[in-house]
Amino acid sequence: MFPERKIIIKLWPFFVYKFLKGIAFITSITFFVFFTEKELDYLRISFLLSLLFITPVFFETITGIVADVVGRKPSVLMGIFFEILIISGIIFATTYPMLIILFFLWSVAITFSSGADDAWAID
Repeated sequence: MFPERKIIIKLWPFFVYKFLKGIAFITSITFFVFFTEKELDYLRISFLLSLLFITPVFFETITGIVADVVGRKPSVLMGIFFEILIISGIIFATTYPMLIILFFLWSVAITFSSGADDAWAID
């Protein structure tokens, strides 16, 4: 068996994760259309999306420590689990304050897997 094949067999969950993560990026774009259909104005939608991209800056270090303590794979799996729950909550949210809280939590959930997912391949 070739050494490259052993690496691919060992890292297939990582490759599947990265593929699905790339597809999930489209979600943030489709949310813009989704929220305009829910009759949110552009300012509110822009605030939600900016919250999604600015908040992780403040939580990267904290969740990085969590990944170092509990392990990278559990941290990535925890982030994926929370992201699935939160995105489901966003779809069924009925009020704007609820959306703000969910987007804040989503941005924190993203930080559990950012960085730890790349380190997963190295481990």
